[in-house]
Amino acid sequence: MVGVTYYEAEAYCNWAGGHLPTEAQWEKAARWTGSHSSRWPWGDAWDVENCNNWNDTNPAGGGYQQFQTSPVGSYPAGASPYGLHDMAGNVYEWCQNWYVSYPGSSDPFDHTGIYRVLRGGSWNYHESEARCARRYPQSQNYDWLYNGFRFAR
Repeated sequence: MVGVTYYEAEAYCNWAGGHLPTEAQWEKAARWTGSHSSRWPWGDAWDVENCNNWNDTNPAGGGYQQFQTSPVGSYPAGASPYGLHDMAGNVYEWCQNWYVSYPGSSDPFDHTGIYRVLRGGSWNYHESEARCARRYPQSQNYDWLYNGFRFAR
């Protein structure tokens, strides 16, 4: 599901008996191998064909349809160490945390406690946005067409 606010995603997860993942849960599921944390779910080297992103123009790369989401599982080579699909690219995913700037951050805007966190990048962005460590502050009322969520138990 895409184009949902934080509140809509949270309400659905609560209704279905789960929750939105915390940032820690999301990041572990996206990149942790048990002994190493990868830059992207599939490893440390960028591969444009491993997720739905702005630069993927090969329809054979996993079902990509330019400028929109792709079906879950269209990029099997991009699965995380836990076997989760689309942890990079496709849609940004809401996490339940409030955004808190890291100590020493050079971010000129302090969004601490004002916005919620989105993770994972989307079809509309490049490799830097799809890094597992990338955090994106966003108003919980915003329903971008490239915002979605992941259900956790």
